[in-house]
Amino acid sequence: MKKKTKEEWSEISFSSSEITYYDFIVKEKDLDSIEKISNQISDLIAGGESDSTSHLVLGDLNHFKDKTLSHNRISVESSGWKFGESFDYTIENKGKLVKSPKKGEVVFLFDYEYDHADYVLTKNENFKNICFKVKSFNNRAVLIERDDPGFELTANDASGASEPGLTIICSNGISFGGSVEGKDDLIKELHTYLTDKRKRTSKEKDKYSLIKIKYLSIFQEVEDWDDDDEVPTQKATDYCVVKVKAFIDELKEKVDGITEERILISGLGDLENSDLYKSKSRSILAIYNKIIEKKSFVLTDGKTAKLSFSKIAIDMEIPENFKNAKAEDLEAIAGIVAGKKPGKKKFIFTDGSKEYKITDLKEAIDFDSPIQAPSYNSKDFHELSELKNTVKQSYLFDDFAIYILLTKEMLGKELNSIFLSMSDYGFSASYITATDSSDLLKYLVKKYSMPHRKADQIANSIVNYAEKKKKKLNELNIDELKKIEPKLTIEILKKFKGEIITQSYDKGDYDTGYFAVWAGRQGADGDAEQYVSKDVSKENDGPFTKMSLEKYNKVLKMLLE
Repeated sequence: MKKKTKEEWSEISFSSSEITYYDFIVKEKDLDSIEKISNQISDLIAGGESDSTSHLVLGDLNHFKDKTLSHNRISVESSGWKFGESFDYTIENKGKLVKSPKKGEVVFLFDYEYDHADYVLTKNENFKNICFKVKSFNNRAVLIERDDPGFELTANDASGASEPGLTIICSNGISFGGSVEGKDDLIKELHTYLTDKRKRTSKEKDKYSLIKIKYLSIFQEVEDWDDDDEVPTQKATDYCVVKVKAFIDELKEKVDGITEERILISGLGDLENSDLYKSKSRSILAIYNKIIEKKSFVLTDGKTAKLSFSKIAIDMEIPENFKNAKAEDLEAIAGIVAGKKPGKKKFIFTDGSKEYKITDLKEAIDFDSPIQAPSYNSKDFHELSELKNTVKQSYLFDDFAIYILLTKEMLGKELNSIFLSMSDYGFSASYITATDSSDLLKYLVKKYSMPHRKADQIANSIVNYAEKKKKKLNELNIDELKKIEPKLTIEILKKFKGEIITQSYDKGDYDTGYFAVWAGRQGADGDAEQYVSKDVSKENDGPFTKMSLEKYNKVLKMLLE
């Protein structure tokens, strides 16, 4: 876009859209009835009509912390300016316009938008440059201050107002939206959710769930990440530790029930995102260093053994100082491990009395394939406090995964909302989905075209029946469901069954995954199944590093030992 310099103009008329909003915070404990929620909604509408404030929309942001716009929305309308011309300005991002609620709080938001608002900017004798102070509202940069010593900004007419919207935001990131006319449905939806949440919280606390977090190419964020030995530099290690700890600390603020001593990190074995050469070289380095450090290997028969290289490997000239091996040396070792012909594996390890092939190791590595199915046991996990040493020793610093044990079950949509609200991005998360009555209500309305009231009654009947029988929703059978509503088919059972999904929460990818597809949000690609891990062979497929249900249960069991 062509821009005029500040010397070429003294006054500019321009237009953009404009946001008008009003919000307040309520304690969740004060929303324990339909009547109390209804009263807050009435106050919200009244306040929105009398006390709302308007804010010019400058452009779009990829993330609420971004310091530059991804798209400019300002249109210059002054005479003498050509179509597409703009003026130079920068932004100073002050964070979110609507503050995220703390634990136990709920935000009530009223807002609408003018699609056309006219403004005039006039320079004075103190003018130096234009820097607009903004905050993020739904990933748009909106103006929060008009006063500036160098110019005067005047708001004129605005037109094309949308219908007011009502939004309720919970501390875990879950939000509910509706209109003034449809406020009764919004009130019921929030009441159903809060009621279900209280029931889940009051149940026994011996239920657990698991989250797997992987940073996407964290090594790209630091120059000179590793040295010639492919060992992370001190700067890289420090950066990694600070970033991961900050992420975990923020997650603790948003999620009740993280037990700090069970936040663990896996090192050896997670190679899903490495390319073939790096997978080979780093895996060889990991094995080699485990040998020279005299650490025990777990064998496929369950036994453990301290190994060294056998005579055949030594005869084929394994470098004496392997940490400084050249690329051709690494390739030679890969050739020894794999054998010169496919399927001809060689015995290259020994415990002094017996020789072993690479496939005899539980942490076996298949050098004939660019994709390795990770295999590890509880000894491969490390406490968060050991992160610094883990990063230094694993030689797989860009592939480590964080496994977080939660002391309660959480709905997938709740975790998704939490991850969407995190200050940082550039990570993927794997977790299990689950269905509550609000999900069930939406499914019945969408799948069977039921009126909201009838769907609400059926959803509550199913949930109450399951509780009476002391069953989870996924333990119900179709015959039981048909007694409640004859129209239901076996497809509904798929909604009750937990699935492991993996989503990327990266810059530009926010709110576009599994739950976005299900909710029909703009930007979703319409295929929710691509995020679901269906079997072990799929868990390394694509950039999402999927985690199978089998691995989920295995790791969960490890962390509970």
